[in-house]
Amino acid sequence: MINANKNTKTARDEASSTSRSVSLKRLKNKAAHYLGRYASTERKLNQVLIKFIKRKWPEISIDNAKDEIQETVNWCREYGFVNDAGYALMKIKSGRAKGYSAKQIKQKLAQAGISSQQVLAAFSEVEDTSDTEFQAALTMARKKRIGPYARAPIIDHKERTRQMARLARAGYSYEICKNVFDYLGEP
Repeated sequence: MINANKNTKTARDEASSTSRSVSLKRLKNKAAHYLGRYASTERKLNQVLIKFIKRKWPEISIDNAKDEIQETVNWCREYGFVNDAGYALMKIKSGRAKGYSAKQIKQKLAQAGISSQQVLAAFSEVEDTSDTEFQAALTMARKKRIGPYARAPIIDHKERTRQMARLARAGYSYEICKNVFDYLGEP
């Protein structure tokens, strides 16, 4: 006895493999799964979806799938799964807690695909001041054991210059670097 359903499935599979297109449902599932694991920007989500399409549908060009990708990103934005402004706020707060300078945070947000207007809006929302920058510099100095947090007191001018240069390379201004080294550890 021949199973007619089995033959029908095979014929259907062969027909669909010749005219395959990107499945919007699979893209949305991939996006939801990815965003459930990682905080992301629209640009990064776009890159993840392009990589997914290249892996799952190698015969389809990315130009042909741009509409599906954009629709998926719009769907994620509409439902609040991806929010560039919220991502920027989160990264600014965590960067400050880690001791990153404003320049360093802005650079990382630009690399993540956040526009400069959104970055400036996020910094103004956090009420970023020079005192916040100074506190972040102190955090970095404490973590790297430089300046007032050095293991041994800094007597040598060369050592002080070397340690100040380390803070300057992290994006802090000369004034803030000087203030960190003049800090006496007030309670």
